[in-house]
Amino acid sequence: MYDSASNKWTHVAPTSTERRLHTTTLLSSERILVIRGFDGMNSLSSCEIYDPTTNRWTTLRNMSEPRSQHTATLLLSGEILVTGGFNNRFSMKTCEIYNPPSNTWATVNSMSYARFFHTATLLPSGKVLVAGGNGRDKLLETEIYDPISDKWLSSGNISSIRFQHTSTLLPSGKILLVGSVGEWFGDIFDPSSNTWNPVDKFYSYRTQHTSTALPSGDVLITGESGA
Repeated sequence: MYDSASNKWTHVAPTSTERRLHTTTLLSSERILVIRGFDGMNSLSSCEIYDPTTNRWTTLRNMSEPRSQHTATLLLSGEILVTGGFNNRFSMKTCEIYNPPSNTWATVNSMSYARFFHTATLLPSGKVLVAGGNGRDKLLETEIYDPISDKWLSSGNISSIRFQHTSTLLPSGKILLVGSVGEWFGDIFDPSSNTWNPVDKFYSYRTQHTSTALPSGDVLITGESGA
């Protein structure tokens, strides 16, 4: 764990299960929720919560099915929406919601398309935009989930297929998609008009990078596996 005040790193207690290709979500209680992942052999169903005040991990109830390479999005309600992913055989379109106070999982309506290595971004409206990813279909299509009605709606097509990209909420409320294998252009989504528009070409294509919104409104992109 990094302490910004002292500029030092310290070791914390290890998780009970080794995992990668998982998600980590900061809860409103300031605890850390780690969901599923891959142990080197199989996708996992297990989840754990880390409490930084006690330096302890607590194992939670398993999800209904194993998955890795999924997304986990903190909703305005404090619940966590988990979408898609890859189990031990194929890409998934199923979704679940975790309720921290009751420590329970609930199955919600599935996406229209199975996908993994996608992004799921909370919009100012409280809805969630899902875009890109790998799957059995060519995933130009994007979708928006409404947690109030438990419904998925189409939100148009992006300009090209992308996965292992990033999705960043801008101060304007728009969403910037950046990167993918061989993808030199980005896309911007405008929730007010439900439309996508391409952005300028990058100096190099990127995948497995990070994308961070700055207070100025600029977006800092670091790292890459690309050209």
